[in-house]
Amino acid sequence: MPPQQAGIFREQAATLDEVLATGGCRDRDLSGFDFEQVEDDQELEFENCELRATRIKGDVLIASKWTSCAFLDCEFAGASLREAEFRNCSFFAASSQTGAEFRLCDMSFATFAGCNLSLAVISGCDGYNVTFKDCKLLGARIERMDFSRKLGRKTLNTAAFTACTLENASLADLDLTSADFNESDLTGADL
Repeated sequence: MPPQQAGIFREQAATLDEVLATGGCRDRDLSGFDFEQVEDDQELEFENCELRATRIKGDVLIASKWTSCAFLDCEFAGASLREAEFRNCSFFAASSQTGAEFRLCDMSFATFAGCNLSLAVISGCDGYNVTFKDCKLLGARIERMDFSRKLGRKTLNTAAFTACTLENASLADLDLTSADFNESDLTGADL
């Protein structure tokens, strides 16, 4: 194995050991980290971490907590983010002018507070009772997202966008009948 690859492997192994031992980590570069390696049921917490060009999938992030983390050019693919909390996180890469992609994820009961989701693509996700508070969603594209949950014969539909900036965001063809946009800026948004 070339020395550079061996160094990356050792760094990934050390990160995995830290995540397992402490239930998360802080001030780490998690770029390329394979979260599916974490086979533990504990709720993980991350603070001041950066992920660049990373594909995140699997169930390990259920009920995880993220504070002041940056997800630059990242893709969430089939990830379960159910009950996850993201506080003051950025999902927007200014250098490449791209947002994170969320595809076929479970975002039910997830909370995004004070986050920058500008130009994010949220496609085909389950989002019952998802909450966005004080978030920037400039030019975000939310498509084929299901904010509903069936309980017997009843269908409940809820999502909250509180004090968010949704300028030029695309939310067309979504069932927003029970969505709350309290104090949000919808200038130029496609509803």
